[in-house]
Amino acid sequence: MVHGYRGELDLNNAQKTLCRKHAGAARWAFNYGLRRKQEAHKAGQKTPTAIDLHREINALKPSEPWMYDVSKCAFQEGLRDLDAAFKHFFRKCRLKKEGTWKGKCGYPRAQKPQESHRWRSLHREHSGVS
Repeated sequence: MVHGYRGELDLNNAQKTLCRKHAGAARWAFNYGLRRKQEAHKAGQKTPTAIDLHREINALKPSEPWMYDVSKCAFQEGLRDLDAAFKHFFRKCRLKKEGTWKGKCGYPRAQKPQESHRWRSLHREHSGVS
């Protein structure tokens, strides 16, 4: 059985900064993936998977030194969130077409810094928070 816990951490300034960097990296990966999927769809190409997008992000790392300041998990979780958003979008559209969903099936939107202050890591490596 998997348990999840939610709580508030008492972090020092360095840890708060690192947490903000991780949240920003996850948001950046989500928005990057969304933009790449939209570009591929407009060009009539196959949309890239989370694995393809993560490979692209890894290829960008040498030209973007800030990416080395955060864990690779932050980028992976942002891309997983994007996949989940599309999964829910297509599921809701299918249910709406069947007549079993009464709400909206909203297309995933880009995340804004004011709205996204969360991130998660399944591994303790490089998180800086212990």
